[in-house]
Amino acid sequence: MKSFDISIFLQRKCQGIINNKGKKLKKSQGSPALLFSRLAKMIPKQMSPALFMVFSLILVTAIVGINNYHNSFFHTVYFEGQEIGLVEEAEKIENYVDELVQAKSLKYETKVKPVENITFDEPEVYFLGKENMENMETFISYNLNFYTWSYLVTIDDNVSINLHGRDDYEDLMEKLKAKFLPGDEEEEEREIIEIRPAEKIKGEWVKVDPAEVWTLNEAMAFFSPDDSDRTYLASRSGRESDAFRSYASRGGESERHTRYPINIISVEKEIEEDSIPYETTYENCDETKKGETEVKKEGEEGIKEIVYHLTKENGEEIEREKVEESVVKEPTNEVVIRGTKKETPSFEQSAQANTTTSQPSNIQEGTGQFIWPIPRSYDGGGRITRHFSGGHSGIDIYASTLTSTPIIAADSGTVIDTSYHGSYGKLVVINHGNYYTVYAHCSSVKVSNGQNVSQGETIAYMGNTGATFGRTGIHLHFEIRANTSANWMSARRLNPMSFF
Repeated sequence: MKSFDISIFLQRKCQGIINNKGKKLKKSQGSPALLFSRLAKMIPKQMSPALFMVFSLILVTAIVGINNYHNSFFHTVYFEGQEIGLVEEAEKIENYVDELVQAKSLKYETKVKPVENITFDEPEVYFLGKENMENMETFISYNLNFYTWSYLVTIDDNVSINLHGRDDYEDLMEKLKAKFLPGDEEEEEREIIEIRPAEKIKGEWVKVDPAEVWTLNEAMAFFSPDDSDRTYLASRSGRESDAFRSYASRGGESERHTRYPINIISVEKEIEEDSIPYETTYENCDETKKGETEVKKEGEEGIKEIVYHLTKENGEEIEREKVEESVVKEPTNEVVIRGTKKETPSFEQSAQANTTTSQPSNIQEGTGQFIWPIPRSYDGGGRITRHFSGGHSGIDIYASTLTSTPIIAADSGTVIDTSYHGSYGKLVVINHGNYYTVYAHCSSVKVSNGQNVSQGETIAYMGNTGATFGRTGIHLHFEIRANTSANWMSARRLNPMSFF
């Protein structure tokens, strides 16, 4: 091949290389691309081979130098002010951090943000610089921490946990309260006036590591006042929170079952009906023998409605307050005709009276005002364990002082019976004129038949003789009966609570 042909071939080859390089650089939209294109156009189409080769060599050298200069621009990457590497485009690091944020947010089911700052310098020329994304990503992944906003719940300034938000806290309180709210069938009978936690609870927003946030189910299991949530439930993603796992591991396996119950106080409205005892009035009749009576008008008990406020803790009653009482039906008083006619007994009647047991003829009249049959100095007078009802003719009074508890006469009167009387056991019966009082199940009796006693005088000691059951059966069975019959056993029973 001739030298002219060789020069023409090299001229065309170099011009093609320059044009191709210019096109590639032009695609990058950078200033070198525009420069390369312009330089390529500056090569004359008709040029001596030698001169063309020199000019081409200079142009290629310039192109390579400008290209190297253009590709040597790097951002310096700083992690909390510490230089960790170079990167051509800052978006690469920013996108990687965004991926970490999305992964953490998905894991902890909450929105997280990075704690540390990652910053970049303006791009500068580093001819020997090199981008190393793998090393920087490893460093960032290991050292970058995250935070989230959580709702810190503190109980009695003693125990604190982090929840995802106030909504979780409110759901927690509603779930705890729901354990003690009435069901659909109970709503008519149980009216809730107030329901609240017994403990002092406060909440505030704080920034924390997302691993310290508890799930709602874990909080429910931890704070539940009963064992129904003792088995800790998994969250929606099937995981157990890092915070709870950390808490559970502090004291070993046994620590998993530790709870800090929040106790629920509820105030309920309850309405009860009770009977109102009727009174007995007497009309003397001198045409009827003394000691004989006749009911002229039957009495009828009234009805009253009592409204109570019941305070409960975790469903167990701890206080009962009577707030209202109203009469639904007034009682009808009983009218009894009492004979006052005196008769002289015959000789045969007198002889028979001397051979049979009867009440003393000189009965001591009482005051008509009764006092409590257990002294207040003994366990506050005891407490009623069973009330007067159709199947129970008196009231049962229990005192923790048991058989050392004295029984006192509720009013002045005359003792008419101190026998052992079947299911009553050892008893004392006192005739007060218009009424009888009965004191049953005594352990010992301190008075005798015919003895006059004063109000408040000790007549016996509490026991469990007769139809009671063991040590827990030690109590006083106390009755008040209207003196409508010479035999106290057939006299009409009255509600003792109507006299106190």
